[in-house]
Parts: sequence; structure tokens; C-alpha cells
Amino acid sequence: MRRRDRPYYYTPQGTSLEGLRYDWLVHLEMPWGKERFANPAHLRSYGFIVDPEPTAANPDQLPVGFAKRFDPELGEAVLDVTCAACHTGQLVVDRGGKRTALRVDGRSGDPWLTTSDARPLRARPHASLAKHLPEPPQVPPLREEGPR
Repeated sequence: MRRRDRPYYYTPQGTSLEGLRYDWLVHLEMPWGKERFANPAHLRSYGFIVDPEPTAANPDQLPVGFAKRFDPELGEAVLDVTCAACHTGQLVVDRGGKRTALRVDGRSGDPWLTTSDARPLRARPHASLAKHLPEPPQVPPLREEGPR
């Protein structure tokens, strides 16, 4: 079995992100163009490990540890984030024009969770949604409150 076909990487474990629809994530466009938010290069920029090409276990080429699971309550597929998302690492060496990657399974949590700037990862999907609204959302003004 090729390494990137490992069930550990893409088998759902029931840990969905509060009903985040899988198809929504896969088809969401970036707020400033038609590029997919889930584009492998974009997700790699956050430190996620993304296989070089789609596989039978990961046809949408999402990062290691992102899995598709059917949620019977919602009646559709949701995104699961499995243990592999945080407990799989990859060392990459470029030598003489050849790129070699070594995967490390079952290691401690990935540093991106605590050392990267995750604000764009949270903000960009919201901006992408706003792009597709017929009118900009109305945000009520902040209420000034006096001292308590």
C-alpha cells in the first residue's frame, strides 16, 4: 500500500467541526477570485500536509486528516478532522532538483496549531461567504455602554 493511501489519514472518526458541510468546504471560492479555498497550495500555506495528487481515499485532495463523513442528522456529508491532521508530520528535503518527503505518523501535535497565524484561516471563509451574498450583511452599530 502506498503511504498516502493509508486509512489513518482519511478515515472519519466522528469529529466533525460543528456541522461544517464537506461539499461547502470543497467548493467554496476565495473572496478575491474563483480559486477554491480548499486548493492544495492554499491549504499548504497554513502548514497542512496535502498529497501531491488525489487518491481514491481522498478524491478532493484535502489535507491529511481531513475526512468525509455522512451525518444522518443533517442528511449530508460533513468534514471530520481526524487525529492524523495533528499527529502526522512531514520532513521535506530538496537536493539536486529532487524533492523527497518523509512522513512521520503518530507524532506529537503539529506546531502550526500554536505557532502559526490562524486568523486568515478563520477570516477567509467568512469573506468568501460574504462575496456570494446578494447584499452585504447589515452589522448593527456597537452600543456604547457607560462604566458599571
